[in-house]
Amino acid sequence: VLIAKIWENYLFSQAVSIWGGIPKSQAFNAGERVPYDKESDIYYTMLNDLKACADGLKMDGDVYKADPIFPSGQKSSDLLKWKKFANSLRLRLAVRICNADRSKATEVIDELMENEQNLMTSNEDNCLLQWGDNADTRNYFYDYLVINRESNLDKLHSAGESILMYMAPYADPRLEKFFTPANAASMPDNFHWAPYWGQPKVSNLPSGVSLSPNPHSGKTADDYSQLQDKFTEQSYAEVIMNYAEVCLLKSELVHKGLGSGSQTAEAYYNAGVNASMAQYGVDGGKVNNYLQTPGIKWNTLTDLTVTEEGEDYYKDFIGIVSSAITSDEPDPIYRQIIMQQYIAMFYQSLDAWTLIRRSQVLEFPPHFQPETGYGAVNAGTKDNPYAYIPQRLVYPDSEKTNNEYELTKGIANLDGGQDAMSTKLWFALPTKTNPYLTNN
Repeated sequence: VLIAKIWENYLFSQAVSIWGGIPKSQAFNAGERVPYDKESDIYYTMLNDLKACADGLKMDGDVYKADPIFPSGQKSSDLLKWKKFANSLRLRLAVRICNADRSKATEVIDELMENEQNLMTSNEDNCLLQWGDNADTRNYFYDYLVINRESNLDKLHSAGESILMYMAPYADPRLEKFFTPANAASMPDNFHWAPYWGQPKVSNLPSGVSLSPNPHSGKTADDYSQLQDKFTEQSYAEVIMNYAEVCLLKSELVHKGLGSGSQTAEAYYNAGVNASMAQYGVDGGKVNNYLQTPGIKWNTLTDLTVTEEGEDYYKDFIGIVSSAITSDEPDPIYRQIIMQQYIAMFYQSLDAWTLIRRSQVLEFPPHFQPETGYGAVNAGTKDNPYAYIPQRLVYPDSEKTNNEYELTKGIANLDGGQDAMSTKLWFALPTKTNPYLTNN
């Protein structure tokens, strides 16, 4: 029961990060109306539930005989790993809400950091959920991108320009673990990140910006670097949470003064990078070289003299966002930590989105051709025609049909009472706007 309760709280932690307030306390009680809980109340409940679950697990207690997450050698539950996952998830949530309720966040962090051995302590503790090996249980993307690849060429999982921007200029050795080299014939001549090339969100340019030639004009998804095949294998193991994130959360909380631990923020940072590299099988020598790179090495700024391009080497193809760690940043070390969390969360799209919203220190170009429906952010308005990364998703139409009375009350609890993609959630920070576009 406690295992199921831990998993239930994980699912709610994802759902509340998408919409904000949702039905939780009454979610499984049959009724014509299902009340919405406030976002903040959901976090407080999850933190309490996870503590009760972690404390309640007894290492000699009942096990789940076919545990799909943390099986033991006897095909039963590894209860210690479940305990570590519950505590690590609690740490994630405490750090997540630090901007909204610092007092509660530090209270939970202090408690957890007193017994760090009860958090994930190695990659052996990573929480993975493995797909099956038949048509009913296999990876969704195996059917979509392998079996039916030709029908979905426009939706291939090509490398995004943004993730490459944070990896390629620093010669991140995880690149070859994540992506394939791009089609050389499609790539611009003498491209500075070769052999990797990433696809931008859209290839069109913002108003007032010209670029001739536009290197992305007329390109299709298969012209770019592609996701490595292992991520679309039918029995791929999805990462729910990893040890690298726990290390980097510790680095963040020590650096930001949210708590203390057995090591320095720098030591936790290096441990997080090493854990992420080990997770993907990167050679130790390459890791050591990477950790000595300016901008990656703790408390260093990016070396803008590495190439004749200067900071342009670290920018997107338009030149309005950059991965460079510079003295202009209010807290360069914090940006280093968040950048490594972002990379360590590769292919954990929802977790990375939540990280971006709660930290607002990494740069990403907005969408220059946003859709106008579904509560889209800044959907082509005169004052701001660009759509930044959404702060949330709007509630599904099914709720408007089946639970409208309670939904209306739930919307009233949102910031400004607006069910929009631009509505900031309780845990998040305001959207970081692009100064180049703002000034032009």
